[in-house]
Amino acid sequence: MKNKIILTAFMCLFFANLFAQEKGDKLLGLNFGLTKYNAPVQDTIPPYNFSRSSTSNSNLGLSYSYFTKLDRKINFGFGFYFDNPQKGPKSYQFSINVGYGMLYPIYEDFYVEVDPGFAYSYYKSDSKQDSYPASISKDYQLLASAGITWIPIKHFGMTVNLISLNFRYHVNTFGPKDLDYRTYSYGLNNFGSIKDQTFTIFYKFK
Repeated sequence: MKNKIILTAFMCLFFANLFAQEKGDKLLGLNFGLTKYNAPVQDTIPPYNFSRSSTSNSNLGLSYSYFTKLDRKINFGFGFYFDNPQKGPKSYQFSINVGYGMLYPIYEDFYVEVDPGFAYSYYKSDSKQDSYPASISKDYQLLASAGITWIPIKHFGMTVNLISLNFRYHVNTFGPKDLDYRTYSYGLNNFGSIKDQTFTIFYKFK
């Protein structure tokens, strides 16, 4: 029994080191995703009825990571998002983020990846309609996400996010008089549907 335990431990260490990412490795990634959701919209004239608006939120981004030591990396990212709602103006958003990634091998070339970090985003909606005033928003977020990373071959791999936790400070300026409101919020997102996933495909190099 003792020999089996030792052999099992040795095999786990062997696989962990065989597929471990080393200091000096770099990742260049392309991030993409699509989220579809329905939101209530209230009319601006009496009796102020509510209707449903379907929104498609697409995102694209670039990321760069540098491994500081075994299976530990610093992440940098830039994102671009755009909305195409059925009602209301189209909107655009830019974001930058920095984080610290930790990879834990689970089976051969599969890893659980945990990424705490900070993100800043700038959102602008241009509209000439009174019912949808133009607005500018700024978000500051502390966040942590977790997902699965797969590196099937030496230089290529992909990551899919499964869950994320965020604490957000939001500033919104809107309307002709530049009215401001500020909010604090937190959220837990569970990406349970394939249409709500965010993927990263990356190239690994020295």
